[in-house]
Amino acid sequence: MNLEEAFNEWMRRYVEDPDGFEREWITVQRHMEETATGEDVTYGASCAAYLGRIMGGEIVDVSVTIKPVEVDLG
Repeated sequence: MNLEEAFNEWMRRYVEDPDGFEREWITVQRHMEETATGEDVTYGASCAAYLGRIMGGEIVDVSVTIKPVEVDLG
């Protein structure tokens, strides 16, 4: 499974069980608190781990840098 398919799977799970994602609002609050207090923000690491599980494995190193891709919208 590639990253695009993992995001589609995440959305499928969300659409089928939105109540199962209630903890995401807790995550949003934690992210806002971390940002406001200057703490290390943990949201990206937890998302990377979750998508890794969707993709069939664990992402251990969440410090991977993804280079932006130029898209011609014209």
